[in-house]
Amino acid sequence: DRLLDEKIALMGGVHNKIIRKILMMKNQFEFLDNWTELPKKGGKEKESLADYNDQKLAKIEDIIQLVQVIEEFENQFLKDDPLELPIFYRKFLNMEFHGTGHLFERMDGRLVFILLWISVNVCRGEIINFNPILTDIKYKDIDDYVKKVDAEARHINTEYLDLSTLKQLSEQLYENNSAFIANTGFRLTYNKETQSVDISYIDMDENIDQLETLGRRAKGRKISEIPIEDLQIMEKRFANLEDFYQGHIRFKSSNHAHLGIPTRPAKWSKKAGNFRHYLKSNVREVIFEPEHIYDDLSLLCQYAPTILLFVLPEFMALRDVRLTGKIYLRSPIIEHILTSLRKIQALINEDRKSFQDVKVLHKLAQREFGPMVAGIVGLNETQLDTLEAIIDHIRPNKAIFEGMIKSFIFQDLGLTPAFRKKHKAHINPTDQAQAGAVFLEKEKIPQKYKMKKDAARFLMFLVQHHDRLHHIARGEFTIHSLQEIIDTGDKILLDAFFISSFVMFAAMGEDLVFEDLADRVFHIRTLCHRILDGETTLKEYYDDFYKERGHEFFALEDYHLKGLPKGSTPVGYLESRQEDSLSEAQYIQAGKMVLAIVRIFRLKGIRYVDFSDLVNLIVKVPLPFIYKKKKYYGIGYTTFEKELYEAFRIYNVIRRLPEAVSQFIFERLIEDKVRIFGFENVSIFLNYENMIKLLLTALLGTQRFKDQQQMIYLDFLNLVEKIEKRYEALNDSLNHMSIETIWESKSSLNQLFKAKTGLVLQKDEARRRLIIDFIDKINISQKTSHMETITDIDQLKNYYHSSLHSLRNYPFYTDDYELELELVFEKRLGEIIDIILDQAKKQMELLKDFGEVDHLFHDLMDRALELGFSEDQKHRLNDLFELRKDNLKREKLAEIHGLIDKISDIHELNDYWDGIKWYLLNNRQFVGKEFEHLIAKSFDEAIQKLDFGI
Repeated sequence: DRLLDEKIALMGGVHNKIIRKILMMKNQFEFLDNWTELPKKGGKEKESLADYNDQKLAKIEDIIQLVQVIEEFENQFLKDDPLELPIFYRKFLNMEFHGTGHLFERMDGRLVFILLWISVNVCRGEIINFNPILTDIKYKDIDDYVKKVDAEARHINTEYLDLSTLKQLSEQLYENNSAFIANTGFRLTYNKETQSVDISYIDMDENIDQLETLGRRAKGRKISEIPIEDLQIMEKRFANLEDFYQGHIRFKSSNHAHLGIPTRPAKWSKKAGNFRHYLKSNVREVIFEPEHIYDDLSLLCQYAPTILLFVLPEFMALRDVRLTGKIYLRSPIIEHILTSLRKIQALINEDRKSFQDVKVLHKLAQREFGPMVAGIVGLNETQLDTLEAIIDHIRPNKAIFEGMIKSFIFQDLGLTPAFRKKHKAHINPTDQAQAGAVFLEKEKIPQKYKMKKDAARFLMFLVQHHDRLHHIARGEFTIHSLQEIIDTGDKILLDAFFISSFVMFAAMGEDLVFEDLADRVFHIRTLCHRILDGETTLKEYYDDFYKERGHEFFALEDYHLKGLPKGSTPVGYLESRQEDSLSEAQYIQAGKMVLAIVRIFRLKGIRYVDFSDLVNLIVKVPLPFIYKKKKYYGIGYTTFEKELYEAFRIYNVIRRLPEAVSQFIFERLIEDKVRIFGFENVSIFLNYENMIKLLLTALLGTQRFKDQQQMIYLDFLNLVEKIEKRYEALNDSLNHMSIETIWESKSSLNQLFKAKTGLVLQKDEARRRLIIDFIDKINISQKTSHMETITDIDQLKNYYHSSLHSLRNYPFYTDDYELELELVFEKRLGEIIDIILDQAKKQMELLKDFGEVDHLFHDLMDRALELGFSEDQKHRLNDLFELRKDNLKREKLAEIHGLIDKISDIHELNDYWDGIKWYLLNNRQFVGKEFEHLIAKSFDEAIQKLDFGI
């Protein structure tokens, strides 16, 4: 009894405040002022107090139980460490509770406190929200529902409610955003937006029963045949089940599993495991069907993302991936994959309306040809016929067909962050298609989805090459890169590659593959088939092509030297020009240069202009005539004119290059010597001369690799990530580099491989990859790294403000740098203050005088604003102060009791009191009047014992 009295006295009435707060949560305001008297009243007095009303009498008993359970928990969980008692109560009183009224007024007071005990100890913030428990419950159903909640709360096992176990529960909650109270369906969820802990209740038996019913109803049906309402209910119920199941697994591996696994959650976990297996096998059985693959996956993606994540985790792992490495996408990766699936499903079902977005294509036609145009600018009927015929050609080969269909789902697997980190030693990080094939093999994904050996092999092949046509169209790869496809010798696999790559390209945007570009791509397929049929080879075909382009090259050279012959028109000159007596080898070499120039056009994003168009423009053939000869169906005159003049400007920059420089560039860009990633997205921010300088620098860098005969990757993707903010600085840097210096100075090139700022080259010999990057002179990473080493607040602030000043004086864009610097500053400031608080804690533990502890506390609190304490850190400092005061009071109390127990003479006891009372008076501001009363009471009791000779 004395210990309990001491505890209540030490808390200075806080105990009473806690009970009053809970009574208000329970809407029991009539007993706020007299609840302390209730436990002392007899049965008849309670009846009288309740006006002989059974419901009111039950409320009185409920309050008595509430008081009792609070005392029980204090004795069971807080008595071993008296410092924990004030921590819990202070935390409770500072906490903000939502949604308690309708719930708690209908619940047993004992159970109310247990829920509050758990949530307060688990929560790290200041808001606890009980609203989710009654969400979606109609008012007329609240009474019955709260009875279920009340019954569920009775299953809470107090063996799992010690502070150590609740601390682990808190760690699970904040690490995984959710956790379950042991042996129950009560779920705690961390709401990042409101910084609150939300408590909800899941009737696990009902949840599982409903899932099993819905699962049986959906068995064997396409997802598109399941009612949307059923799908949404199944998603909600499965999300609950999966959350519980994962939490149960974590609990079994926790430090408290030795207490035993309760029967209820063990039963739920077993049923959950059975249903998970049932769901996975049944959904996977239907979602890969080609005729409805898009319908099923898009429905799951929209209405049942948790189920889709469980069934097809590799697909859903791309939900939040940034577009690094997939730089040309205008939509999220998942959306791009779904568009690919929509298009392949449309081809399989011969549903042409779904293959192309007619409304978008009509608007594009109006953009190209004017508002009065009636048609569209997509693929024509003949091209769609061809695509459908190719599908029919592939379909009988089940292994290739299956590999092709699944390649659309796994085509962007190479962008999965977890796999890129796990298998980084085995991939070329620049080539996400190659990485995807590696992940398929390393993670045994084909086996996971029960694919046979041949189908798995075809899947990996198609994923590895799925973006090939896209890269060729953009000039990043040359057509010679198709040799890898041709070498398979398999025409059906070639067609599967063509469909996979063509559809992927078309899915990137309705405006990318018009009829005119599609013709070129179809021509590539025809060429590959001719090669496989033995009619020609890639070299033979391109030698003829080079010769034809070579004639155009020399015609233009003659024009530059001599102009038009007298009496000749531009068109007539090109059509009737007499050939020079040059060798075939010279024409072939000139044709290669032409193709290299066209590749530069493609790298700049110029899709529809060829070298022959440029020749016509330069010899002054009227532009409308040039356009008319092209016979474009999807590209309007304005677009063509814009591209042609842009090509002309690039050509003029190339012509001004020293011959040795231009020849070097041409030689590196022909055949399959370099594959380029990300250059277009960089080049749009550069002027034409700087674009060529950057390309030349990168191509010169390839000479540092050992074997010049092997293909090399040029990786601009890091630069793509930052170019929008750094383009002014990059242009400025390139402006200070001359073509002659880049070409002639080996030391300048060497310097780029060693540079810490400016244009930087990095060689990855193992992957034959040259990384081209730009690091601002600001070198923000160096500044932030230094900031993270500073341990003094004043020094940190001075460095931060001086760095901020230098950024603002920098002539180029620095807003992102300033934000990054601010974030690192705030983080480091918080870390230093945490160190100061740790030191303060150690200092307080060494101090024995209340005044000294108080002085240390107030000194830090007075400087809190100046030092930059956050509200949480102020609360923590206050907690340290209160804890040390409580500990010192406990130590002083123990000291006084120890001496009192040793004194056997009343006079000596009174002398001791005369000394101690002045100590208490001088420290009253720190220890409180209640503490004085407690000490005085102890002296009175001791004197009374001595008087009676006890």
